[in-house]
Amino acid sequence: MRHHLCPELPRCSRVTAEVGSLSGARANAEGGLVSEEERAERAAAYMDGWNRGLGETGPPIHGAMGITIVSLLPTTIVEIELSDLVRGMLPGSIHGGMVATLIDVASAICVWESFDSAVEHPATTDLQVRYFRQPKAGPVRCEAEVIHAGRRILSTTAKVTDGEGRLLASATASFALVERRW
Repeated sequence: MRHHLCPELPRCSRVTAEVGSLSGARANAEGGLVSEEERAERAAAYMDGWNRGLGETGPPIHGAMGITIVSLLPTTIVEIELSDLVRGMLPGSIHGGMVATLIDVASAICVWESFDSAVEHPATTDLQVRYFRQPKAGPVRCEAEVIHAGRRILSTTAKVTDGEGRLLASATASFALVERRW
């Protein structure tokens, strides 16, 4: 089986637990071990697939916003540049819906190794965003991490900062794993 964003590499196996006695390894759904080196290779391939093929494979709004993946491990980081496409009512501001979309995308990406992408897909079931301020400078960056990875529900936490590192918003998100029917 191949990963949906990077056909050159095998699809990522569902990561279910840390393996306490084997530092640097994680257990996958089949009970085998995935080394940190293999995780890093898969993360690089996922990032490359996203950043290369975003306009053709993802929802059009992601490409229009110019969302790029900066990092997947250990924390997922995505960013966008401040532009007229994401601007709010006033010049130099960012539209709250664009911030929420950035958080939703970062949160969905950060669960990338928590499910089998050939069989299931994460669907956002809850997104709670707390807005604090407008950016002073770009790029706008969102860092997200998994806080719960169950069999059917995944939960994340995220924070959005501007180019000066100021906190713009924070959020939590939940995803239900739904069976792929396409």
